[in-house]
Amino acid sequence: MIDESTCVFLDVRDFTNLLADNHKNDPFYKLIESVYSVGLQTGKILSGKDKFYINSTGDGFLALFFGEHHYIKAYLFSIILLTTLN
Repeated sequence: MIDESTCVFLDVRDFTNLLADNHKNDPFYKLIESVYSVGLQTGKILSGKDKFYINSTGDGFLALFFGEHHYIKAYLFSIILLTTLN
């Protein structure tokens, strides 16, 4: 059986320059921590009992949603992260 899925890729815009300018800046690291934290918590909640996969890309992550309505979960995930982190 083939599992259908939807992928969401999140990237912190201009991360390299931000890191170079803020490498000693605690709020910058708190931002990165909150991106991962909100992503993990939101993905877990939206996935429920369905499979959910998330992998760090260094300055963001790749998230895969499976199960019924996987595409809706991925869309909601994107909207929640956008509104929460913006």
